[in-house]
Amino acid sequence: MTNATDQFIHYLNVKNYNAQLLATQDGAHRAMLLRLLASELAHGRLMAWKPPPGRE
Repeated sequence: MTNATDQFIHYLNVKNYNAQLLATQDGAHRAMLLRLLASELAHGRLMAWKPPPGRE
């Protein structure tokens, strides 16, 4: 995949994990989502991806 594709998928993952965190009450599911979100955000920092305009 290209860097642009990877970055797009990264933004979709972050958006999806945040939406799911708002919707779930299950502790185990929330813990899994928090781990996934933390991993995705760390990957974005490692790749030096900036948030899209309007998301800063």
